[in-house]
Amino acid sequence: MVLNRLNYNCPFCGKDLTSQFSKCFNIYCTGQKFNVGNLVIYRLNPDLGVGRIIRKLEVPASRSLDKVDTHFVITHKVMFRDKIVKVIHPIDLIHYIFELNDEIITKQGNGHINSKDFLIKDGTISYEFLKNDGKVVQIFESEIYSKYETPIETLIKRQKFDPSLNFLIKYWANLFHTYYTSYRVKCITNSRLSLMPHQVNVAHRLAEEYFSRIILADEVGLGKTIEAGIYVKEMMARNLAERILIIVPASLQKQWQFEMANKFNIHFKIYDGKKIRKLKRKGSYRHAEILHNPFYYDNLIICSLQFARNKKYIELLSNISWDIVIFDEAHHLRRYLTNAKTGNYRETLNYELARKI
Repeated sequence: MVLNRLNYNCPFCGKDLTSQFSKCFNIYCTGQKFNVGNLVIYRLNPDLGVGRIIRKLEVPASRSLDKVDTHFVITHKVMFRDKIVKVIHPIDLIHYIFELNDEIITKQGNGHINSKDFLIKDGTISYEFLKNDGKVVQIFESEIYSKYETPIETLIKRQKFDPSLNFLIKYWANLFHTYYTSYRVKCITNSRLSLMPHQVNVAHRLAEEYFSRIILADEVGLGKTIEAGIYVKEMMARNLAERILIIVPASLQKQWQFEMANKFNIHFKIYDGKKIRKLKRKGSYRHAEILHNPFYYDNLIICSLQFARNKKYIELLSNISWDIVIFDEAHHLRRYLTNAKTGNYRETLNYELARKI
């Protein structure tokens, strides 16, 4: 069963399903059979996660001691995470099917599912398995220990926590996991925008890269400023960005400040020479670093390229760990080839600024 789809189909017969935890009731579907060793999901309580059938039980249908039992009800004993064991009727079980490229841990070592297709015979499922040493083998479901999970994912799926500290650990693990794995853009409904599909697509791709270095090279008028704004607000919504620097041509500072405030409700401060002198006079005796670097006063800063490329400001800006840095008109950040034979380049101040930040 594929858990991360919008259109749900039975992986065995292809029948349409209403949800990811729906049972396929096609009597001819090969997914109706279960055996010991199968990995399954309890559809009435999917939060238990993936379990393994450890025993097949036959319960007499007759409750009378006087009659000879001729009919038995088949149930399965399933063990879930943290050794939680339940006896479940097959009608409430769903086969868990691994997806292409899923990383798994097996008796033969670690590796990946190498094909979206799988084989099933009498309820026993096997996969094409690419081992980490490059060998491709066919592996049975009973040989698979589990899908590889990060430590955060392991914490999230734990069911039993004794002290309150462990509960808080699970809470924070779940919170961070949501920030880093959410594929939905959170900020769109909280912005005054008339979006075009390509803008959402660009912002989505940016958000999927944790440390992205991307050049937005759309044609004039296609909304590169909006794309950058969506990305900034998205990272702030996920608590992944706090210190943000936008460097633009001097003539565009006010425009960027207005766009960020009007469309995204993000209020940037414009920094220039006058602002720096004012902050230095103001000083701060509570935070010593502000005395040496006035850029610590604000987290959201817009400044001009002409201002930022000043030698003394390059050093101050590069000493701060920025979460996001945006350069408008990035084609100005270039260097020049001085000797084609030696490959020597002459760096401009603009290029030095971008390299150091």
